Amino acid sequence: MNQKGFVLPVAALLSILLLAGSLATLGRLAVFKAAAARAGDSLVAFHAAEAGIDLAIWRLNLGQPINALEEISPDVWAEVSLPAAGVLESIGVAGRSRRKIRVEIIFDESWKVSKWAEVIQ
Repeated sequence: MNQKGFVLPVAALLSILLLAGSLATLGRLAVFKAAAARAGDSLVAFHAAEAGIDLAIWRLNLGQPINALEEISPDVWAEVSLPAAGVLESIGVAGRSRRKIRVEIIFDESWKVSKWAEVIQ
């Protein structure tokens, strides 16, 4: 019985199987990493939209004009607008994610914002 060439084919087969399993695992890791980055950008965009609303309310209470574009950091900003009376709208942008918040505001007798209710979209 001649078994001299048995070890090399088995070692090559095991190496190929190990390589295939490693490549599949690395592919899944790349997908999970991209999903985590999108989720992180979405959360940052939501916080940017909230910051835009906070800045707009602060400026309204001081009697200052609202900036249409508030830069939070170099790649994160909030687009703030007044689409209707008593309504503030802010779109937070971070990376490729955009989150929108619409806020209904109520002014008191001195034209200061007294209450607001968030409607998150």
